[in-house]
Amino acid sequence: MKNNKKQKIKLIGFLLLMMVIVVISLTCHISINTKHGGIFLLPVLYILVTYTVPKMVQDYIEEFKKSYNKYDYAITKNQFCDKCVYEATGKEVEELEHKVEAEEVKNV
Repeated sequence: MKNNKKQKIKLIGFLLLMMVIVVISLTCHISINTKHGGIFLLPVLYILVTYTVPKMVQDYIEEFKKSYNKYDYAITKNQFCDKCVYEATGKEVEELEHKVEAEEVKNV
């Protein structure tokens, strides 16, 4: 059962890979009988799509995870303000929590 499922997943992955290669080759006007090396460009395109690009993306993600620090990347305005306070004072920003207690009032 598991082996059959693995084969289906590999087949779907291979078909998706072939579709990506066909789309890229059609957009770049690469075919087997292209004047300037079409027969050589298709294997290069296959190697790029299957090995090189995923490895590059994986390396970028690993480097980002290694170098990520709370104050290195400020995406939101709140993170930017926290970063500025940390750089100015050297202390982390404290987060305050307020609890409000009240009674339920019923209409008379």
